Amino acid sequence: MADVQDLVDDASAILLAPVTLEDRRFRLLAFAAHAGDADSVRVETVMSRGAHPSTREWFEGFGIARASGPVHIPADPERGTGARLCMPARWHGVVQGYLWAVEPPEGLPAERVTAAGVVADRAGEHLARLVSRRRETERLVLDLLDQDDELVAAEPRHGVPGPHGAQHA
Repeated sequence: MADVQDLVDDASAILLAPVTLEDRRFRLLAFAAHAGDADSVRVETVMSRGAHPSTREWFEGFGIARASGPVHIPADPERGTGARLCMPARWHGVVQGYLWAVEPPEGLPAERVTAAGVVADRAGEHLARLVSRRRETERLVLDLLDQDDELVAAEPRHGVPGPHGAQHA
């Protein structure tokens, strides 16, 4: 399975546009190179490894969390952002993150957007698997810690050095 950087690079090659992948909390996971000037939102996202809460709120106002397909977001010169294409990265109908492309003034060809949508679906599956693995790892660590606590509680305390080398009776 491709990693997130491979998926972003694939989408960027398909769209011929700069692309980023963020999780559903708008934390940056990967980004493709950007030739030329980048708008302030892209710079903020890359430099801060995520979007500012007000930026997130603005993008969410376009319904991206509920969208089943690509959402075109117009440029907003006051915000310092160019037009974007947001492709929700879903797995089994649940948004796992967002694949973002900077749109050129002429827009992106529909056939390229459709092809990049396949990559967004793969990204959704990949992100869901990462979350699942992380939860499983957390569960295993907690199980180990519980077992360690049980072993410590079951250990006899006789002959165990206490503070300053004193023996417990």
